[in-house]
Amino acid sequence: MVIDSPNGYYFNGTTWLPVNLTFRRVPQGYVITENNYQVFVNESMIKVSKDGVTVDMTPQFIRLLTYSPSGAQFYVKDNTFYWNFTLPVIDTNFTLLFTVTPTRLEKKIIIWNKPNIPSFLLPFLSGVKLSYFEDFRHSGVLSGREIVIQKPVVVPTVINTSNGSVITNTTIMKNYTVFKLSSAYVIDAKGNKRQLIDTVANRYSIDVDFNWLLNATYPVVIDPGLEVTADTTLCGNYTYDYISISAAVYVCDYNGTAGTGLLNLTATTYINITSTGNITGIGAGYRGGAGGDRL
Repeated sequence: MVIDSPNGYYFNGTTWLPVNLTFRRVPQGYVITENNYQVFVNESMIKVSKDGVTVDMTPQFIRLLTYSPSGAQFYVKDNTFYWNFTLPVIDTNFTLLFTVTPTRLEKKIIIWNKPNIPSFLLPFLSGVKLSYFEDFRHSGVLSGREIVIQKPVVVPTVINTSNGSVITNTTIMKNYTVFKLSSAYVIDAKGNKRQLIDTVANRYSIDVDFNWLLNATYPVVIDPGLEVTADTTLCGNYTYDYISISAAVYVCDYNGTAGTGLLNLTATTYINITSTGNITGIGAGYRGGAGGDRL
């Protein structure tokens, strides 16, 4: 889930300041709170809040036909939280991992080993899907893959009269994207990748073709990566399985604070910058500037 305004560094009107993305213990669970952005988690639910919009997610984990996992264990460390569990019917181990980054709540489903299926059952698995579900509720408006709110915007309007032109201000309501749900895909240890079909409504679900999993090289990861689809400002270091940029990315100005004026993007699989994407900056925060930003 992409956060519309990154929170790795925030501008206080004068300088860029670092944001602490480390969970701290609270009575009901664990929380990260910085600026207008909050992530709360416990062993049964996830709540993300920004700009007055709240998204509640309750993982239902992996399903194969009517079979469910067992032994889910919940852990929190630094800026990550995760569940380890097993699907006994196929003797397969999973990790459902969430990482809070400046630009997104990154979700990965890691399948550690190949499903153990008796050979006589293989002919009956055509069309069978391995599915991930999470109950999904939000206080905004779902528009495609975006969760939006409406904000008033003042628009100047020119009115031509017999005495000349008059400029008046008109207030209109415009959609403002708070969260965007990234497209899902699956990739195996050899880099074989497949786009996945996911459904966004009151329940978010991802389906993976089971026959594809039987021919994959393990471990297999579902839904890794960073997608930048709206103009944004970034600072610091980012490491993902893949990075896709189709908008303008601005490197924040260097102000003497470690990590500002610098942008390191590392992809373990690939980086893709489309014709509509670019990376730039101003002052000390541009490629080759005093901030030393680099790719």
